[in-house]
Amino acid sequence: MDPILTTVVATLLGKCTIAYITETVFGGWIANRGDNAISKQIPNISKRILAQFKDTEKPVNHHLQKAILSSHWLATKIFAEDFKKKSTSPLFQRIIILADEQLNQLKKEDYQLKTVSPDAYEADLLIFKDNESNITEILRNKVIDYHVEILFELLRVKADHPEYIVFRNAVINGLPNENLDWFELACSFLNELLKGDNNKAKDAFQNQELAKIAFGIDGLKQELMQGFETLANTYVQGIGEERFAGFVNWLAEEIKEMKGSLSRIETDVKEIKQDSKEIKIDIKETKEITKKGISIFSEVHKAISEANNEISEIKHLLKKKEINLNNYADYKELLLEIEKFDIDIQNKENEKKDLIDIFKGETDEKKLKYFNKDIVRINQELVNINSEKQSILKKSNEFKKIIEITWLNLIEQSPPNSNRLMTAKELFQKGDLKGADEILDESTLKEEYALLQKTSEYVIKRNEILAREFIIKANLIFVQKLKDNWFEISESFYIKANHLNENYENCFVYAYFLQKNERFVDAILWYEKAQVLTKNGYEKAEILNNLGVIHRDINEIATAERYFEEALQIRRKLACNSQSLLPEMGMTLNNIGNLQRSQNEFVNALSSYEEALAIYRDLGRVDLQTYLPDVAMTLNNLAVLQSDQNDFERATSSYQEALAICKELASANPQIHLPDVAMTLNNIGNLQRSQNKFIEALSSYEEALITYRELTKLNSQTYLPELATTLNNLAVLQSDQNDFERASSSYQEALSIRRELARVNPQTYIPDVATTLTNLATLQRAQNDFENASFSYLEALDIRRELARVNPQMYLLDVATTLNNLGNLQSDKNDFENALASYQEALNIYRELARVNPNAFQIDLAEILINLAIFHLYSVKDKDKSLGLSYDALMNALPYQQVPKALQICQVANKVWQAWEEDLMKYLEENQGEKNE
Repeated sequence: MDPILTTVVATLLGKCTIAYITETVFGGWIANRGDNAISKQIPNISKRILAQFKDTEKPVNHHLQKAILSSHWLATKIFAEDFKKKSTSPLFQRIIILADEQLNQLKKEDYQLKTVSPDAYEADLLIFKDNESNITEILRNKVIDYHVEILFELLRVKADHPEYIVFRNAVINGLPNENLDWFELACSFLNELLKGDNNKAKDAFQNQELAKIAFGIDGLKQELMQGFETLANTYVQGIGEERFAGFVNWLAEEIKEMKGSLSRIETDVKEIKQDSKEIKIDIKETKEITKKGISIFSEVHKAISEANNEISEIKHLLKKKEINLNNYADYKELLLEIEKFDIDIQNKENEKKDLIDIFKGETDEKKLKYFNKDIVRINQELVNINSEKQSILKKSNEFKKIIEITWLNLIEQSPPNSNRLMTAKELFQKGDLKGADEILDESTLKEEYALLQKTSEYVIKRNEILAREFIIKANLIFVQKLKDNWFEISESFYIKANHLNENYENCFVYAYFLQKNERFVDAILWYEKAQVLTKNGYEKAEILNNLGVIHRDINEIATAERYFEEALQIRRKLACNSQSLLPEMGMTLNNIGNLQRSQNEFVNALSSYEEALAIYRDLGRVDLQTYLPDVAMTLNNLAVLQSDQNDFERATSSYQEALAICKELASANPQIHLPDVAMTLNNIGNLQRSQNKFIEALSSYEEALITYRELTKLNSQTYLPELATTLNNLAVLQSDQNDFERASSSYQEALSIRRELARVNPQTYIPDVATTLTNLATLQRAQNDFENASFSYLEALDIRRELARVNPQMYLLDVATTLNNLGNLQSDKNDFENALASYQEALNIYRELARVNPNAFQIDLAEILINLAIFHLYSVKDKDKSLGLSYDALMNALPYQQVPKALQICQVANKVWQAWEEDLMKYLEENQGEKNE
């Protein structure tokens, strides 16, 4: 047993004497009456009159009973903790958790007792216990039997469970190694619980015992007449002189040991202080050496740069490496919290595994019911623990890039930093973002900006410094998002910085800011400005990669592919000379793979992902923690590809590996990696939903949902979009299960979130509003709520038409999709004229999109063609059109039949021909024969 725990238990048992309990439980009551002598006689009186009450039924007091039950569970927890140290069985951890749960329940004011323990009527025997009393021994056996039965029922283990038998025997017979008796320990805890003021259990016990004392008051008066000296002698005799002297000696030894410990602590403190002084001296010397080293390195770097310009990439990376999150003020605290969460999670996972092992092969429905209830509880507790972990996450993930750029600006020495920047740098390096923000006072910056506009060219250098301050200020505002108008404020500072000094770094960080906030047109403009100002291949490739991402997002596929390929070519060349640039090469391969997957170029996408995965796995062998996130990202992308190909087994394997990595990373650094856990859970939920594994999918979505809800409390601007996306996914699942009421609620919540986001930032979030409206309309249509479905589709269509008017490359596809859905609804309503018009407009859009980019849009074209074929089969019957349209749908879908959606279209096309009593396969063979001739 732990030494500290042993001391606590020994103290409790040592103090569990009649005299001590009399003093603590009754001392205050007696003192108020000015008669301390009475307190010394209470034990004797209680013993004397106990026989009069042992057979009398007394009412159960709720508060006293709660105290008694609490003492049981405290004693049980002590026993379980002792067993846990000596055994690998998870049963004892389960008992500890169960004890904690019961103790928490008993603390609640509204807790209602479900059963009555046998000792509720004999609390005095627990307090004034006499081991020689036959009554006490009988009560002891009843109490133990009662608790063992309750423990068995709550644990839901088999009666012959080996570890349970061992633990039960220990409760009955005690722990021989530690000389601990469960009943004695429970009594000791009860003594402690009946101390203190405003204690309802203590009041109940006092009232019960004082009622007994009243019956012996005459005898008490008789004894009081014998004088104080006699009473004192009686008191000593009552507990025994040897026992009293032993208690005094024990207490003296305890005090002596405490003084010794205090002395040792004082010595340790002195040594620590001395070590601290020496460390400070070492740090000072190290700083001087480092300063000289930096100066020497600067000269060497300058000489090398004249011979080889590519060395600037290495310098860039070295500066990034100087950023150490461990220097930030809150980071160490987070690690401590994470460590606790990890332990809690592991304990819960062990508990879950044990339950599964215990109930493996169980057929008893009642026991299985308890098992399922426990599994649900454990899963919810795991979700809750993860939810708490997530409360300390996302900030580092979102501003990592900004922190790097900010740091590079702060350590830049040409032109030299201002005093403000030097101070801001020190604060920033310590993780004090708010302090750095306050140093760069907004009013001061604006005043200097206005002044510099009126000055002559000799202050250009000052302009450059101020521009850097504006950039840092903008970055800090962007990172923290403390004000509602953070975007406008940040942008104004980026513009001012570039107005003062339009160099590569300033243009790039402003372009990146615009890109992250979906101001794509402006972002392209500023990336192109930065591209002109690049100084090396590293910077050029970074811009090309980001431009590729933007053009992919706005469906300019050919342009995106060109940028990615050019970036990859540069990065391959750079990686040959510097292995440190391999990660950037892997990132571009991932981007190309995503592009190829969206074009249904599955073989090429697989090749890109596998090359990227091989790069990151190789890098991980050298630096596992740095490159594990990249391995997880690539595995996620690969799993999406495998899922698109219906290769569910490999997709599941890839997702599970990615999830395990993300959870491991999040346990060490939740600030950065916990959102990746939620994102992977979302992806797994999508895969499980596509396999009709509804229960598993629901669990994945709900865990992700709880995570995002907690994260939004810290940073709503960042996580509300992810929360809305998860709600959408959950609603789709609920709709698939015909749980229309919950699906509608989920869609409505997602729509409410997205409307509010769009109100503040319409350019970024109004497309999401249209997406949710379309999903909601589809649900309303499934419920035959045609009127509301029509309103939702038309609102979504209006939004998407306006978006497509400004940016047709990005939003025309959404217009066509909405028209297709609206046509389906109009057909359901027998509004055939409008349905045909909607289908035809959608068809025209799809034909044009497929003409420009067949790989991306032929399947969508096939879908609208098959919808029109069905329309002319059932609604406005036209055999020739129906057959022709279904044939065209087949021809467009056939090249992509490895895609589930395309294969389904081919099958429906064949069924349309069968409905017209025609043979599509025969027609294809005949046409193929003619073609061969």
